[in-house]
Amino acid sequence: MLAFVSWILFVAPMNAEFAQWLTHPVPANWARYRDQWECAHAINAVIKLLGLSLLALSVLVEIPKKKAIDYP
Repeated sequence: MLAFVSWILFVAPMNAEFAQWLTHPVPANWARYRDQWECAHAINAVIKLLGLSLLALSVLVEIPKKKAIDYP
C-alpha cells in the first residue's frame, strides 16, 4: 500500500508531465523531472523489496504455539 501511495504522489505526476512533452516543448530543466522520476522509482523498489522480505520472514519464522490444556 505504501508503494502505491508513493507512486500516486511522486511517479504519476511526473508521468503526466512527460506526456505533455509529446505536444509541448521540453523544458530547460528536464533533468530535474527525470531525477525525481528515477528517485521515486528507486524508492518504490526499496519499499517493495522490504515488503517482500517481511512477507518471506513471516513465513519462515515460527510462532510459538500455546500448549493445549488437558482436562481430565
